[in-house]
Amino acid sequence: MGYLRVTASELEEMCDKLAEKIKNKFKPDCIVGVGRGGWVPAVYLSDRLGVKKLYGVKVDFYKGERRGRKPKVSQKPPLGKIRGNVLLVDDVADTGETLIVVKKMLERNAKEVRVATLHYKPHSKVKPDFFVQKTRRWVVYPYQTSEMGR
Repeated sequence: MGYLRVTASELEEMCDKLAEKIKNKFKPDCIVGVGRGGWVPAVYLSDRLGVKKLYGVKVDFYKGERRGRKPKVSQKPPLGKIRGNVLLVDDVADTGETLIVVKKMLERNAKEVRVATLHYKPHSKVKPDFFVQKTRRWVVYPYQTSEMGR
């Protein structure tokens, strides 16, 4: 299956396309980017959609060097400030586990939570409300220089 390498210019184009898909269908009051991969597109979307409230969340699957079974939120956004329409952003919907955990957490205070990703893998447990490209390949973004060595 191989790698799908995304260049910096392709990343920017994809963020523009994603913003266009979102613009007329959803008006977010804030954006929450999933770290680390979702932080870059979250910043792009914040700018392109004119959404000033931008927060981050970090989710880990690892305990030491071993991958755990369930995702664990290691850095929460300020949940008391997250209200209204929330756009949850990640770079790729792979297993969907991270998106499930974070979306459930955000739904406690939000009016509505919608999910946006650059890539969507068909086996994901979550189909994003907005995505640019469907793929089965391992996606490597320009900010992931160590991914090729795994």
